[in-house]
Amino acid sequence: MSKIHVGQTLDLRLDTGLSNLATAQLLEIHYRKPNQATGKITASHDGTNLRTILAPGFLDQPGRWSFWSYVQFDNNTLAPGDKADVQIFAKGY
Repeated sequence: MSKIHVGQTLDLRLDTGLSNLATAQLLEIHYRKPNQATGKITASHDGTNLRTILAPGFLDQPGRWSFWSYVQFDNNTLAPGDKADVQIFAKGY
């Protein structure tokens, strides 16, 4: 994987291991920034992957970002995924 820098676009895909994502009521990717601020992004699905494209400017801080999938089904079953850490570098590094 090449380095990802502040301000760049990122095509983020998280493998959920779930084969029934088409039946999910809610597909999100949750995140934690290096400053510990948290948030969530609506995601699409591609097979067992949750996917979103992070636009330029979204990755606004260098450091370790954490991402995890969050899926909810119609019967209110929740399927949060394991955390995946991504190092974002300052421009020029």
